[in-house]
Amino acid sequence: MKISVVGSGMFGFALTYNISRKYEGNNKICITTCDSNVELIKHLQKKRTHLYHFKNKKLNKNIFFTVDKNQSIKDSDIVVIAVPSQAIRNTIKEIKNSLKDNVIIINI
Repeated sequence: MKISVVGSGMFGFALTYNISRKYEGNNKICITTCDSNVELIKHLQKKRTHLYHFKNKKLNKNIFFTVDKNQSIKDSDIVVIAVPSQAIRNTIKEIKNSLKDNVIIINI
């Protein structure tokens, strides 16, 4: 199963952290997260901690990071949208053609 979190702000990071803990050691679960902030994604890839929030929480190695929303959600079974409310419409427009059939979309 592939789970993708679109948005790595405070709420998206917290959710990614908890999902990764729940499925730690389960190599049948792939978790990806993306954000448009290139500096944040590079920091997450290198340090596995958030640049601004929850600096004492380190993400597991079972998470992949990218700035490419479409790459992140490709073949995902569950897509969690964790972006500010004013960005939801544009985010959906950007990813709609990359969503597979029967994907579960959760907006938080």
